[in-house]
Amino acid sequence: MSTTFVWPVRVYYEDTDTAGVVYYANYLKFMERARTEWLRNFGFEQDVLIHDEKVIFVVRSVAVDYHLPAVFNDALEVTAEYGFPAASGSKHRRQGGTARFRTDKNCLSRQ
Repeated sequence: MSTTFVWPVRVYYEDTDTAGVVYYANYLKFMERARTEWLRNFGFEQDVLIHDEKVIFVVRSVAVDYHLPAVFNDALEVTAEYGFPAASGSKHRRQGGTARFRTDKNCLSRQ
């Protein structure tokens, strides 16, 4: 089973700042959406995990490197690799393969 997951993201006007580029914190939102979809892809809904299993995912730390800005209407791919226990790396790429953003994110899950 591959540990790499790809989630497409389109940059909307609401994602950009006054300079027309993606506001820096929105990359983290893109990553969170990809993490939720990754879990959903394997049949896990976070609200069900919290309610039924008493499992919650907590971000312990985030390190971000910004390479090139994404702009309105860019088609990005959020690629994530997840391993156990729950360390992950994620990057956003514009179609065509140009790296835009990289982060290492550590998550914890505890019952």
